[in-house]
Amino acid sequence: ITLDLIEMFGLPKNPVAETDLRILFENQEFGALISSLTKLVDLRVKEMKVVMEYDLSRFNPAGGTDVVFGHIEIPIPAPRYDSYGYNQYPWKIYLLNALKDDFDEFICVTVHEMAHIVLRSRNHTRKDSEEATDMMIIMLGFEKMYHRAHMKRSFKRHNFGYLSKENIQSLHSTVQYFKNKGVAGPGQAYKSLNKKKFDNSREVFKDFGNSLNNLIEELFGKSPFKF
Repeated sequence: ITLDLIEMFGLPKNPVAETDLRILFENQEFGALISSLTKLVDLRVKEMKVVMEYDLSRFNPAGGTDVVFGHIEIPIPAPRYDSYGYNQYPWKIYLLNALKDDFDEFICVTVHEMAHIVLRSRNHTRKDSEEATDMMIIMLGFEKMYHRAHMKRSFKRHNFGYLSKENIQSLHSTVQYFKNKGVAGPGQAYKSLNKKKFDNSREVFKDFGNSLNNLIEELFGKSPFKF
C-alpha cells in the first residue's frame, strides 16, 4: 500500500499546523474548518457541504453494526480529479455529531472521507482500500492527530481507524528508505521505486542462476553458465 501511494503522491507532507484548525473547531466554525481542510488536502473543489447527524448507520455497508463516523457521497464513476465536472460537483460530507467533542477524531474522520475523493478521482489502484485511505491521513500531514485519536480510542478499548502499528511502522521505514535515497516528489519516487523493483528482480534472477549452476555442476561436474 505504502509503495502504491508514494508512487503517485510522493513522500508524506510536512506535519500540518494545528493552531488555526483548533481555533475553528473550538469556535464550532465547522464550515470554515472544512474549507481549510479542503485546501490542505488540495481537493480543488468549488463546494464541500458538511452535514452533522446523530446517526449515520444508514451508510453502514451490508447492514453492519460498526459505528459510522463519516460518509462522503462520490458519484460512480467518480469525476476525474481537477476536471470541470469534478470542480463543479456539489460534494457533501456527513459527519457524526459526536465528533464535535473531539478535535483529533473530527479532523481524522474528515480527512479520511476527503481521501476517498483523492483516491477515487485519480482512479488509484487502492481506491477501494480503507487502509490506504487511512494511510493518506498520514501522507497528507495529519499523523500526530491520527496517533492521538488512535491512542485515546485504544485507552477506551474502542477501535479507531484501519491501520495497525505494523502498517504505520512499514510506512515509516519505507519513507525513510526513500529519504535516504534523496527522493522528493512523485516523479523521483516513481523512478526510485522502479529501480528498487529492478534491483530486487535482478537479485532474484541471480539467486536462481546460482542455484541452477550448482545443480548442473552436481549432475555433470561443470556448468557452461555464469551468473
